[in-house]
Amino acid sequence: MFKKWFDIGPINMSDLEWYANESNITSRDTNVLNNPKYEKLKEIATEMSRSYFYNLLGVEPSVELYITSSWFNKTTHGQSLVGSLSS
Repeated sequence: MFKKWFDIGPINMSDLEWYANESNITSRDTNVLNNPKYEKLKEIATEMSRSYFYNLLGVEPSVELYITSSWFNKTTHGQSLVGSLSS
């Protein structure tokens, strides 16, 4: 259903602060999609989330969908992504 290619260009995360969590590292900023440099990524995430929410799940349009938090995870060899469906 959501097999679609999006060209968002390179994502430069070098200016973000990171901390180690249980299994990988996570950005300290928990609202990364509010940063103007990630505007295109936010547009795509919002568009795809709304399509899933309203079209696939059939939620009434009177129910508002919005992003409450957003972050990046970095997982390297030997690490894993554990725990959250929203990661």
